[in-house]
Parts: sequence; C-alpha cells; structure tokens
Amino acid sequence: MRPCTSRLRSVPGVGGLSEPLLAPLFLTKPTPSPRSLHDDCRKHGAATAVRTLGSLRQRDYLSASLQSSNYSGAIDDAGYNLSSDLSPNFTAPTSQKGIDLKLGPLAHNGGPTLTMSPRSDSPAVDAGNDSAAPLTDQRGVPRPQGARSDIGAVEATFLTIQRFANGNVQLRYAGIPGSDYSIEETPAFGQAWSPLETKSAGTNGRIEFSNQPTSQGPRLFRVKSP
Repeated sequence: MRPCTSRLRSVPGVGGLSEPLLAPLFLTKPTPSPRSLHDDCRKHGAATAVRTLGSLRQRDYLSASLQSSNYSGAIDDAGYNLSSDLSPNFTAPTSQKGIDLKLGPLAHNGGPTLTMSPRSDSPAVDAGNDSAAPLTDQRGVPRPQGARSDIGAVEATFLTIQRFANGNVQLRYAGIPGSDYSIEETPAFGQAWSPLETKSAGTNGRIEFSNQPTSQGPRLFRVKSP
C-alpha cells in the first residue's frame, strides 16, 4: 500500500483529497473526469476535504475536514459515506452527513499516512460495506474485526476477554501482522501497570496471550505496541 500519486500531489494527512492539501483516499475508482484517481486510493483514507472538477463516484469514505468545508463539487454517492459537515450531496440511505464522527486525534497509527482512529462509539465502526472494503486497512489489519468492516482507513481493534470455567481468562487482540504487542495489568486505575507478555501478531493479525488466572483478584488489562 502507498499514498496515491496518480496525477495528483499526495502528502501525509488524514486521508482524502483536497486542494491545496492533497492526501490519500479510500474510495472506489471514480468515473472519468479531468482529475482521475488511481484504484490504489481505495485502500487508503479517512478524512480531509474532497474537491472535484467532474463527477466522483465514492463509497465507504469518511470525511472530517481540517478545512472549512469537506466537499466541493459533484459526488456520485455509492453509499456508506460519512461526513462531519453538511457540504456533500449524499443521496444513498446508508450515507450520513452533519454528524459527530467520534474520531481520535490525528496520529501515527500505522501505515503510510497519519490517520484518525475511530473510537468505540464512532458511527464508522461496523458500518462499512464488506463487498467494497479492502481485505485490510491501511496498516495491514484484516477487515472486518467486528460484525462488519469499519468505514475509513483504520479498522478499530479491541482487546477481548474470554472467561473459562476454571476461572482463567483468555486475552485476544488484533493488530498489524508481524508487529509486537505487549499485554499489561494493574489492580486499579491510577496504579502502576505491570508487563505480562509480549507476542507478535500472526499473518491474520490475531494475537492470543497466555491464559491469565483470576485468583489474584480483579485486574485491568491493556495492550501496548512497544
């Protein structure tokens, strides 16, 4: 995966296309126009502004512009698009505009560009079109991680806990294939975190940490990327 370079300037950003700020997109191949984009763009993106000189076919796209308006120009809405303002002419029932996208800050979350990760309560989570979404997000994390793929460049991942009859718990996580992740524990918020184990994510991005006994009383767990 790489930032889009097809006849357009590309710089690290939240994902999307704008003028003068141009950054990678997550969308399907657009209809012919004076500014056409390469199909690689559909593997990237999660939000800045879109400016078109012709009609741009778009789906599974998340736009939260750092500029005054997310959209300018015609959009052929193929569904599953989200916008934080009212500027796009969305027509599909699965697209939404003027909503709080509930994203994290612009950051290095992995992959070729800066992104904004969806929070657990983001409307982008489990809201994408699995038939159109790439098999992985821009970091390489497999899609979907939940009931459906997420909209945007980053697929949300969560630590899951399974309790067994003997009282032990199994901790599972999904991350970037080949990357290392550490599990840490603490007895309560505000107290020090203690490392338990470090493992590498498999080719499918999945990690299963060793079973943890619950005889030590209540504990909190978190996953960190070293």
